[in-house]
Amino acid sequence: MNREQLFVKAPAVEQRDPEAFGDTAELGRSPLEDYVVHELPADLRAVDEGSMTRQQLAEKQAGMLTDTWPQISQNLDPHTAKSTHLDFLFMLGGYIPAGADMYRSAPPMLLSLIGAQCDRFRGLRPYMTYEMIVDYNAEEYRRTGAVRVYADGDDGLHERDFYLGHHAAEPYAKAAAYGLHTLAERPDQVNATATLQTVVTNLNEFRRFMGAYTRLPRSTFAYFRQYLAGYADGTRNASGAFMPSVQLLELALLAPTEMYGVYLDESRPYFPDWSVPVIEDWRIASASGMNVEDRVATGSLALDEQGRTALADAINQFLHFRTTHLGITKAQIPDAFTSTAGLDKGSIGRSRVEQQILDPAYKGTAGFDVRNVLTNSVVRLANLRRRLGFESEF
Repeated sequence: MNREQLFVKAPAVEQRDPEAFGDTAELGRSPLEDYVVHELPADLRAVDEGSMTRQQLAEKQAGMLTDTWPQISQNLDPHTAKSTHLDFLFMLGGYIPAGADMYRSAPPMLLSLIGAQCDRFRGLRPYMTYEMIVDYNAEEYRRTGAVRVYADGDDGLHERDFYLGHHAAEPYAKAAAYGLHTLAERPDQVNATATLQTVVTNLNEFRRFMGAYTRLPRSTFAYFRQYLAGYADGTRNASGAFMPSVQLLELALLAPTEMYGVYLDESRPYFPDWSVPVIEDWRIASASGMNVEDRVATGSLALDEQGRTALADAINQFLHFRTTHLGITKAQIPDAFTSTAGLDKGSIGRSRVEQQILDPAYKGTAGFDVRNVLTNSVVRLANLRRRLGFESEF
């Protein structure tokens, strides 16, 4: 799926012909898929606008869960279980706007089935994750044509593209991270300049995809974001803060700071399963000196003029992503920023100190002080540039 195809609006969120997906289209389908794909967004809109109560929503869903319970409880296929679990979590997300009453508002059977699925099938979690809502949701869309979203109408199309865009962008960040990691791991066995130039190309593509979110209307994001807020018990919800390859990029470039370590510790339960051991391994290695900055400092990674230019370009691409992300977040979630003073690129770039990220008055969906998480990432990269002698404006 290329960038142009990805962001072309389809006639409706779920309207793709299953026949186009071959024999596998009907394998591993959730018995709740039709409801979650076709009806849930309209039901949530009705609750939001007051034409349906949460009690009515819960009663409707309880009836469906009662009807499908035998099929769900007898299923032994892990893929079907995962698809069903994704539907459970979308249904549960519909009650998050109830705040402290979230779990009391949801159908008791929904909560029981979520717990039972987690007990029966390895790797399922009782809360929505980045991996489920972005990666698995996008894989199901590619396989069956069905995508899960909270919003309806045009808002649903924008929400769909938000998830698909993250999924399509990440491989470029991942490839760039592995290129840098290889350079730090085996600096004498790879062509440093060629590797860094490839990293720059991948980061440029990553930024192109992620930059498409500037087209997401603020009202759309505000609407579906309410279903991605934290759970009533304090559990964090799915968030772009848990995109794993961005963390790998940073760990490959420079050693983790104390505040970045706090972020990684707090985020560990929410990263995709595949990435948890990789992030931990790279974190340990980076802290011990296996990162690009330390290799350059010790002389084990010798760069000629072209290599230094490519490294500066790679850091600048990463910085541009971080500053663009900060700008988009400031526009989309203004209530997450108690103050916008000092948020221009120059001011942040001149700052050298990271700020606390676990402010109890946080506004971010991931459970952090979103302003400080984003500005800290810029500060770390700006400090890296200074230490490497790249002092020109990024």
